[in-house]
Amino acid sequence: MHPPAIGVTLNNYETGQSTADRLHMAAASSSLQGQAPVCPGQICLGSVMAIPGRGTSEPRPLEQVLGQARKLLEQYYATLKQGSDSFDDRFKQVELEVSTTGTYILTKSELLFGAKQAWRNSARCIGRIQWNKLHLFDCRHVTTSQEMFDALCTHIQFSTNNGNIRSAITVFPPRTSSHSDFRVWNPQLLSYAGYKNADGSIIGDPINVEITEVCTKLGWQGEGTQWDILPLILSSATEGPKYYELPTELVLQVHLTHPSYDWFEKLGIRWYGLPAVSGMLFDCGGVEFPAAPFNGWYMSTEIGCRDLCDPQRYNMLETVAVGMGMDTSTSVNLWKDKALVEVNIAVIHSFQKQGVTVVDHHTASSNFMKHMENEQRLRGGCPADWVWIVPPMSGSITPVFHQEMAMYHLKPSFDYQESAWKTHPWKEHVQSGKVSVKCKKFHFKQIARAVCLTTRFYRAALLRRIKATVLYATETGKSETYAKRLTEIFNHSFNATVYCMDEFDIEQLPHESLLLIVASTSGNGDAPENGEKFSHSLEAMKSNQVVIEASEDKLEEKTRWLISDMEEAVNYRNKAKNEQLNDELVNEETATDDNVSMDKVSNKIHDNESNEVAITDSEVQNSVSGEEASCGADYAGLCSGEDKDSPVPREHDVTTPTDEVSPQKHGNNELKEVVKNSQAAKKNIFSNLPSYIVDSLTDVQEEGETEENKLNGRLFEMGTNEATLLDETMNTTNRISESEDHMVSSILSIISEVKDAGSVKRQMKHINAIKSCIMENVAQMTGKPLQHIRYSVFALGSSVYPNFCAFGHYMDHLLARLGGKRLLKVAEGDEMKGQRRAFRKWVADVFPAACEAFNVEDDSQFIKETFSSKLSMDTVRFVKAKQHQLDHALSKYHHKKVSICQLLRKTNLHSSDTSRSTLLLELDAGQEIQYQPGDHVGVFPCNRKEIVDGVLSRLTIRVDLDVPVQVQVLKANNTSNGVVKTWEPHDTVPSCSLRTLLTWFLDVTTPLAPIQLENLASVATDPEEQRRLLQLATSFPSVRPTASLLVTHLNPLQPRFYSISSSPEVHPGQIHLTVAVVNYKTQGGKGPTHYGVCSNFLQDFPPGQNIHLFVRSAHNFSLPLSRTLPVIMVGPGTGIAPFRGFWQHKMAHAQASGGT
Repeated sequence: MHPPAIGVTLNNYETGQSTADRLHMAAASSSLQGQAPVCPGQICLGSVMAIPGRGTSEPRPLEQVLGQARKLLEQYYATLKQGSDSFDDRFKQVELEVSTTGTYILTKSELLFGAKQAWRNSARCIGRIQWNKLHLFDCRHVTTSQEMFDALCTHIQFSTNNGNIRSAITVFPPRTSSHSDFRVWNPQLLSYAGYKNADGSIIGDPINVEITEVCTKLGWQGEGTQWDILPLILSSATEGPKYYELPTELVLQVHLTHPSYDWFEKLGIRWYGLPAVSGMLFDCGGVEFPAAPFNGWYMSTEIGCRDLCDPQRYNMLETVAVGMGMDTSTSVNLWKDKALVEVNIAVIHSFQKQGVTVVDHHTASSNFMKHMENEQRLRGGCPADWVWIVPPMSGSITPVFHQEMAMYHLKPSFDYQESAWKTHPWKEHVQSGKVSVKCKKFHFKQIARAVCLTTRFYRAALLRRIKATVLYATETGKSETYAKRLTEIFNHSFNATVYCMDEFDIEQLPHESLLLIVASTSGNGDAPENGEKFSHSLEAMKSNQVVIEASEDKLEEKTRWLISDMEEAVNYRNKAKNEQLNDELVNEETATDDNVSMDKVSNKIHDNESNEVAITDSEVQNSVSGEEASCGADYAGLCSGEDKDSPVPREHDVTTPTDEVSPQKHGNNELKEVVKNSQAAKKNIFSNLPSYIVDSLTDVQEEGETEENKLNGRLFEMGTNEATLLDETMNTTNRISESEDHMVSSILSIISEVKDAGSVKRQMKHINAIKSCIMENVAQMTGKPLQHIRYSVFALGSSVYPNFCAFGHYMDHLLARLGGKRLLKVAEGDEMKGQRRAFRKWVADVFPAACEAFNVEDDSQFIKETFSSKLSMDTVRFVKAKQHQLDHALSKYHHKKVSICQLLRKTNLHSSDTSRSTLLLELDAGQEIQYQPGDHVGVFPCNRKEIVDGVLSRLTIRVDLDVPVQVQVLKANNTSNGVVKTWEPHDTVPSCSLRTLLTWFLDVTTPLAPIQLENLASVATDPEEQRRLLQLATSFPSVRPTASLLVTHLNPLQPRFYSISSSPEVHPGQIHLTVAVVNYKTQGGKGPTHYGVCSNFLQDFPPGQNIHLFVRSAHNFSLPLSRTLPVIMVGPGTGIAPFRGFWQHKMAHAQASGGT
């Protein structure tokens, strides 16, 4: 009997720490899934280049597809933290698809999840710490190689991003048979050709000789240089291979230079900035995607060591060593090592100078160690191939060298596959150097595809439309209904998709074009539960932006000072020279010599000191910390016009030893006063500047003249700002992104040219170049993350609450702060009056506004037609349906996780001699329901039986009251064949019996809104009653709507919220509620009695029966984390219930610690 597996111990010989990898056990069954083990038997194949995959291109057996689909979906739904019901429903759908077609279609969110997991599981990737930041281009709809090429151009453009590389993956249609794969034949999207000469020598990249020959056979003719970008060879399910040349402007290339060796640039070495792997197979949930190119960004050693210096690649080591003047005939001088280091320095220097993302191998190694630590904590291990993870240079001085690693294979994954030109089933003959592919016979499957061509064209056209994303946050489901209606309308001219806020990937937000938000406000200005995650993500994004803005406001201001001072210095030198040579300038010979030495006064300026103008980092930090503190504040104040997120002040304090003078306001006398003599100050100011800048700034005339002293002061002030600018620039760029460190290099490379500029005119030219460079970089860095988004918000709320529509206003506020551009101001929908009418008006305004903003043809006339259609007895019907469990139906209807709790005891807290009734309800919550004091429960009541029976007696009913039915609506859809009417299930009304529907789901006690009364009045047979219909009552006997029409107009029966009045420490497994029973008479006590729906439901509810409820956390209403802090509880009209839970909790902690 084998002992239980406890994991593989992995040691770190640098730190002395050990970890146990347990994640490898998840890969133990890989051989059962058709995956060959990495190391079979007693042989270690860890250093083999291509890890074996399934070893066949035939479709997977059905049992393997289902097995891997189950594992993927289990991971996916565990991440979403959704219940087993959601997983079961989805897997049943997958089983049905697989049994019918042999495969299944992954949803886009499942596909994105799988792609991220595949990157996360890639044992050979050192840069996986960013695995969760991957953009998906879902191109499973394409049918031709031309569509593939268009998609890949979009991918390259998106990922290149002007050098600020973004990781992305494009997924083409999956494998359906062994000979109908979509394939990208190139191993990488960007690569250099390799031409093999007759003598065996190679021009270009030797690794690409084979693919270059294939391109040539297909008809491509390269220029024959070392740096020819290869075309893309693409094949679809119905087309053979075709080549497509990439546009020159699409390929970002970096020409290598060296910071110390000028001759390095003459070598003409270059490399492309985007590493995009395109030859691997993406294996996700049992579905294989042979064409799924993806990219990250370069680690410098990939280029500097492997691509340029490997002997079987460009083999540049000896060339570089000779340029360095080294003896290459012996190895004892380590010429290879020295040359390798210099090549890598050139790579990093050149990429940063050109503004292209690159990471050095030391940083990458440290990041991987952090990633490994994270994975050990989150998953219990991390697959890693030590041979590939350790960089190709620096070996043991990188932390990964000393870390033991476990190599194993997890799904989803990126797997090696045979080269496409080796497996393609073509029969060819070569004519004039081109491949002629024999025509293939068309099979029934291909003919069926042709039949669907029109549909595919429509889908392709839809994908070319402007993307619109609709997000909603809801408590009751009303926002969801509006959001789905909005999506239908926008799909007339846009490619619109609707998401609940908690299901939307916040990483995709900066890539959106049009964002429409429909947001409800819960309670007293709170966010709905499914909107909290999205709100917090925006707050975090805004907090990061505040840090950037604070630093860059300073940087931009200092930049203006610097430019102004440099211009003044050069202009003054020009003026002084002209005065000195006034008479001689008439002479042409003298006039041509306008060079003025910039070294004459370098010794004089040593004796001068200007006031040091500096803005400390602490000031920025103080401003930022204050901003960050306000980011999490309640946004309810926005409704009253109070902006609690005030921007960082733009005016900065400037301190001087004697007075407070802004550098922009220095006058002549002030400048003279602030100029002082101090050798130490000069040395300190210029210690951070290159010598040539110091020389260029110290050209003044003899000491003693007023103008000279003024200039000295200005030059010193400029020197201070220059030093501060360089330092602040570096700090800011490091804070923003490692990929933007090139800004400083860009500025300095232009400033350096001032040293040799010579004439004043040429110096001014370089100063203008400096101005342009700095301002351009500042503008790029101050770009806001959502600056490309157009958005609009429809806010729902109730005017009975003080913070009306607060959450919608807060969403609008955050999006604007992050750079989004409003299409319209926030529209408000009041639940108490005209909410539907407000929504219609907003839609009618926002649709044409969006069309105008994106230059889309405005066809908004259909909106009026859409809203003008009303439900009637002829357009609504009942059909028989399947019965669902009540708790499942309530969960789906209200979008809540409904739990069932048995009522244990019920106690009336008032004496029997009073008419008032306050109940203490003790519920059995079991172990599944977790809560904290201060939380609420939402209780689902039912309508009183006599009210339901009364309503049923007033209806025209054509179905059995207790037979499950589904409500269907007749909808008109615009198609290519005209308007087609179809019966579709109602968006919200659940499938159950009519009696259950009126008892548990629909509100039959709240007065109807005017629009609902208008619809019901249309079925009144008496004209007078139709006119007077202001409320439904038995005095209107002619009003007998059909049951199917009524249920579509009634509002949902909402859950009632009660504060939990117990502590789980005192009453484990129980929830206590304290409920005041409500009943009253209208018309001054003479009218009919009205009953509180839920309180009377609970009063009549017998112990031993089950109550349906859900727990809602109250994050802003809880005890302090410190158990020793004293607490004062004030409840002006809020009730005592939550405080009972608080003091029980405090007492339990006090007793546990021996206190009182």
